[in-house]
Amino acid sequence: MRDYGKVAPTFWTGETGRKLREAGGDAQRVALYLITCPSANMIGLYYLSLPTLMHEVGLTKEGALKALRRVSETHFALLEGALKGCEGGLDHVFVPEMAAHQIGEPLAPNDNRVKGIIREWSMMRKSPFFMDFYQRYRESFHLPEPSPLQAPCKPLRSQEQEQEQEQEQEQEQEQEQEDPPLPPKGKRRCGSTFDETRLSELTWPQSLDNDAGRKALAEWLRYKIGRGSGYKDTGGPQKILNAFAAFSPTELQAAVDSSIQNNYQGLFPNRGGNGAARGRPTNPDGTPQALNQALFDKLSRGEL
Repeated sequence: MRDYGKVAPTFWTGETGRKLREAGGDAQRVALYLITCPSANMIGLYYLSLPTLMHEVGLTKEGALKALRRVSETHFALLEGALKGCEGGLDHVFVPEMAAHQIGEPLAPNDNRVKGIIREWSMMRKSPFFMDFYQRYRESFHLPEPSPLQAPCKPLRSQEQEQEQEQEQEQEQEQEQEDPPLPPKGKRRCGSTFDETRLSELTWPQSLDNDAGRKALAEWLRYKIGRGSGYKDTGGPQKILNAFAAFSPTELQAAVDSSIQNNYQGLFPNRGGNGAARGRPTNPDGTPQALNQALFDKLSRGEL
């Protein structure tokens, strides 16, 4: 999460700013939120859940969708998923001019910020706007040409296929209304990705049950979602909390920072030169006493 975000005076007086003003106060607030919210990054390409926006801006779902639609109509931001009023899929945002204002352009090839930009962009390779960012900034930020494996794939669908899918969804909804299945204990019926709005569903160890601990885990969840490998339920996040129960929020945050910086898939405690977790008592074999052996092995392999 960034410590601050820049807002240029032209946000209010520029051509797009005037369009946002005409779109209404809620549209202005949402547009300002998109470039300053905790979920945003310096390149303006990130994941944002609709419930998070609703909570932090103070809008109803209907009001938020209306404001987002008007923001999109001004071409201030590109939206996908629930932010666009569509069910299913991840909720992605791309503010095309955000990187230009937050970072400045063009950058010299040897500018240290280029590496950071490329790292942030690579983390969002599952975003439908991955190539939009490349087309806009490839020369300004010296972006490497993405390989076919990196670029997001969008299979083409015929109108008949879409109609069939809509009919199937309607039939499933009707069936659920007639005879709704009971959800498993402790799990939602919804198959949506587990994000930071659901942190209250987890059982928090005393050492991490505070703002700093929740902030660290929320950042990790956003990172996983941005990679296209978010958790589907409470299982993965709960295992992380159990594994870090004997650690402090600072150590959890350090582990999150290390994994994100190295583009790891898993999250595990930072380790010292002897292979043991820093600052924690160890068993004779070098594993932390506070962690279950099998669970620690999974964490070390990056499976969580």
